[in-house]
Parts: sequence; C-alpha cells; structure tokens
Amino acid sequence: MKTKITFIAIIILSFVFRNQQGYAQHTITADSIIQTSPCAGSNIYIPYTVTGGNFHIGNVFTAQLSNSTGSFSNPTNIGSIPYWGNGLIIGTIPLTATLGINYKVRIISSSPTDTSTESPNTVIVIHIAQIATVVESPLSGIICNGDSAK
Repeated sequence: MKTKITFIAIIILSFVFRNQQGYAQHTITADSIIQTSPCAGSNIYIPYTVTGGNFHIGNVFTAQLSNSTGSFSNPTNIGSIPYWGNGLIIGTIPLTATLGINYKVRIISSSPTDTSTESPNTVIVIHIAQIATVVESPLSGIICNGDSAK
C-alpha cells in the first residue's frame, strides 16, 4: 500500500514539475488572418494553432481586435468558438471601427487561460460604417432624394 501511494505521489509531482518547467504547456498561435473586405461590419477569418496538447473540454477561444494602432490596451472581442484544439474563428469587425491599417488580432482561451501572440498580418479598415437616413414622404409614400419626413 505504501509503495502505491509513493508511486502515485511521484507521478503527480513529476506532472507538476513538468508543467512548471514549461513542458506540456498549452499554447495558442494566431495564424495569418484572411480578410475579404476592408469594411467595418465585415467578417474576417482567424485560423489558430494549438500546441502542447488540447485545451480542456469546455474551453472557449475568443478572438480580440486591437485598436487601429495595434495596441491591446483595451481590446474588443470579435468572435469566439467553444473548442479545445486547432480551429478557425469567424470574427466581425465592429461597426464602430475607425479608419486604420494596423489593427491586430490575438486569441485568448478560457481553460486554461492563455493569450496568443499577435497575428502576423494586420487587419485593414478603410470603409467605415455610415449611419443610414430613413426618409418617408407623408403625402404619397414615395421618397425622393432630399425629401424628409416630419
């Protein structure tokens, strides 16, 4: 009995020691982003790679967008996927995004918590969302350019 307890303790300690030494660590790498449109409100595709084994079941990977200068001081979550291995997140550029060519993306995980490095390429936003004006003619239901409703 004492031998079994000693053996189990050695296994547990070796696992803890390996994790403290950086072995068998989970890591996420944000791969190159695929962007099909430079407009606020459009989707981007964010592939990522997991190394060091899969994350825990119940983990959620979340893609975060930097500000237009590439800073993650106040990132915006743009998409997530509940998964534990390699994958692809479909993110949406916020409608509030400003003009910029240096947005970056990173991935965070929930279980265990980890943050990837920045994406190797940037996200470009050159068309920002416009506020739509809805105009209705009170007389005929026909709207002409320049008319307004009151």
